[in-house]
Amino acid sequence: GRAADDELSSKLLSLALLLHALEHPGPAFKSGPAFVRATRQHLCVALLKNATSAHMQVVALSLRIFVALLAHFKAHLKAEIEVFISTIFLKIVDSEYSTAEQKELVLAVLERLCDDWQGLVELFVNYDCGGLDDQDLFRRIVLCLAKVAKGLSQGADGEGGGQSKKVTEEGPKLRFKGIECL
Repeated sequence: GRAADDELSSKLLSLALLLHALEHPGPAFKSGPAFVRATRQHLCVALLKNATSAHMQVVALSLRIFVALLAHFKAHLKAEIEVFISTIFLKIVDSEYSTAEQKELVLAVLERLCDDWQGLVELFVNYDCGGLDDQDLFRRIVLCLAKVAKGLSQGADGEGGGQSKKVTEEGPKLRFKGIECL
């Protein structure tokens, strides 16, 4: 009803304002301990919830906020970045229950990530070369994108442990997006 529409409108406005602030941060905002703490404790948790919302506008804004965080605050958010990519992005792309629209939104974020060669090197060094407890995040992203480009789905573990199957409803648009990312 009306209350739910007002709540959604309020959330969209709040996300849009937050996105604007994060896309144009000043130096004190980027490195202030209070902001970094609030981002880790509150913003990232809210973004994780919003990234799986049933409202695509909320998902889209949340993913754009994540891109802004990557661009300006990644030095402070190593663990959070791994959580976003592993538990949200790769699972959405891998899931047979995700809509093509959800997958397109996530692939757009991964494309932005892949456009930054320096960021990719940092991703590889920080998450794949760390020793015994490394998450192989770069490897898992590449495997996931390769399967999308081939038109195959995979298990959420990124290993392709189950039998791969042809994805029919997602079509060539997602395959092309996977190729662009690679």
